[in-house]
Amino acid sequence: MFDFFKTGKKRQPGNSISQSQTVNGQISGLLGQSGRDLKQSNNLSESQVKQEFLPLEIIPLIEEVICITKSSNLSEQDLERITRLLESTKSEAKASNPNKEEMAKNLKEVTELTRLSFELFGSVRPLLEKIFSLVYDGFLGFL
Repeated sequence: MFDFFKTGKKRQPGNSISQSQTVNGQISGLLGQSGRDLKQSNNLSESQVKQEFLPLEIIPLIEEVICITKSSNLSEQDLERITRLLESTKSEAKASNPNKEEMAKNLKEVTELTRLSFELFGSVRPLLEKIFSLVYDGFLGFL
């Protein structure tokens, strides 16, 4: 009658989640492992996730923008200013409570300075857009 339950395959030992639920951003559930049941929960708070996510995503992008900028044809003064602004943004991203308004202000100025070189702006624009989206999403609480 219930032929769809009969697959003819034996269940392989390993991990399988039999129940799970999410309450206030916490995931908990039962994990079966080779016939044994284990209770497992994830107690990371939303702020911990945001603090860890921001530097992990933004810092490599900022470093890439710095590398691209250093190989551009901008004046030495503009290059130093861009590097200083990006280093400041990188330091802020690493902070326990980053000032995202300051980060956004720095990134806006970097964008304006990179527009002085059309070729440079074309290279760094996608990276700056990604960084802006991460900063603003985190600032608005969407991370």
